[in-house]
Amino acid sequence: MSTSTVSISAGQVKDLREKTGAPMMDCKQALTEAKGDMEQAVVILRKKGVSVAVKSGKPAHIAEKMVAGKMEKFYEEVCLMEQPFIKDQTISIGQLVAAKIGKLGENIAVRRFARFKVGDAGETIAITKPTEAKAE
Repeated sequence: MSTSTVSISAGQVKDLREKTGAPMMDCKQALTEAKGDMEQAVVILRKKGVSVAVKSGKPAHIAEKMVAGKMEKFYEEVCLMEQPFIKDQTISIGQLVAAKIGKLGENIAVRRFARFKVGDAGETIAITKPTEAKAE
């Protein structure tokens, strides 16, 4: 068997790496395998990425627990009713509302809320950044 070698430039490897985000050596190997064809190298990297992911190494029942934990953490950070109460971090907003419903005997529903962010005053909605007068 005769193998023809194709010279792969560093620029080609860099372009493929920027395009796919794959490691440099994987890009070089894919370009060598594709004989310098950029599109074919992208296909090779995708196939290699899928095969590596099939290896991403956890049993199914553990992977399900990991996903459930990540989703629970996501909802805790994003959903108002799942977030911890600011004055008592051990209970959530939903638990606080349920406790108040039990205490008052009235139905309570959160209709709206406001979120305040401490930080740069230029990033708030109420304050606009000053603009320079344009010279005409």
